[in-house]
Amino acid sequence: AYDSGRVGKDGGRIDVSVTMSAIRDAAGKVVGAATIARDITERKRAEKERLDLVSRERAAHVEAEVERARFQTILESAPNGIVFCDAQTGKVTANPRAIALLGWSPSPESQLEELIGHVSRPDGHALALDELLLSRALQGHAISDQEVLLVRSDGTRTPVLASAAPVRGA
Repeated sequence: AYDSGRVGKDGGRIDVSVTMSAIRDAAGKVVGAATIARDITERKRAEKERLDLVSRERAAHVEAEVERARFQTILESAPNGIVFCDAQTGKVTANPRAIALLGWSPSPESQLEELIGHVSRPDGHALALDELLLSRALQGHAISDQEVLLVRSDGTRTPVLASAAPVRGA
């Protein structure tokens, strides 16, 4: 069997799979041939669509990896402290500058609640969980330039202007 192209009655191209077999008599002598041609135009079209889809998926994956690497580089080298909180899991991640400012060593399983005590009002009173800027951002609020005190584990305090915003999906 082999695949080939043919011209249909309407002049359009048709993809076919052709199978040829010899017809033999009782003595095994070839006395004819049988040819079967099947229209495989739809199969070929579906294969091309699948290959195009796989190609687009690979390109999108490569593009996503490049964007992830770009974002990671920006995050790790930013001169400002940046903290993210996953809305689904509550897990908190921080860039190196935020870790240094907070004097905090987050684990891969760190939760938003662990920031309680590390952030306070300018007067020194601790912020409750629902008052943390990240908590407010998770509720859909964007906050700009709010003065807070970052409280390190050793008790030193650093006044900063902090902002928070929700990260929205597609």
